[in-house]
Amino acid sequence: MFDLITLSCPNCGGKLEITPDIERFACGHCGREHIVKRSGGIVALSPVVDAIKKVEVGVNKTASELALARLDRDIRELQAQRAQVLAGMPEPGATLLIIGGLSGFFGLALLFIGWSYSTWSDIDWRGMLIFGVLAFLVGIGLAYLNFSGHAGWERRLREALEPYNAAIAAKQKEAEQHRRLVSS
Repeated sequence: MFDLITLSCPNCGGKLEITPDIERFACGHCGREHIVKRSGGIVALSPVVDAIKKVEVGVNKTASELALARLDRDIRELQAQRAQVLAGMPEPGATLLIIGGLSGFFGLALLFIGWSYSTWSDIDWRGMLIFGVLAFLVGIGLAYLNFSGHAGWERRLREALEPYNAAIAAKQKEAEQHRRLVSS
């Protein structure tokens, strides 16, 4: 003969008869599943949903810990790829700017000298003035080319890095969500 224990269903209040060999069952009145907990002569019922939720929280934390390791590795790889793109696009040098500056300075010097000696008859001061103006204009042109080339380089660099920056930001956001889940 079995020792029957009579309990009420925590969900609907229906009468339940539990034998010593039952570990899990469904209420005959409402259908809710329960786990039988026995400890020190006390028998209690716990809804299966609660047990599943506890397992689910543990599984989610473990999955988030694994995801964090993967995301950290992915972020490092993306940063390395971004660094390779940066290394492959060296910044335009200042050569044009230096040559332009020297040419402009030389042109201004010739203009000054040509203007100063305009009263001298033995020096072709008109040639100096013309050459000075040309040298000055070449200097301005080279400086302009340097600055416009630099602006184009910055635009190309932004376009090349944009996919990496977006992917890194998305992975960092996802990692932050997993960190919150792990710490909860």
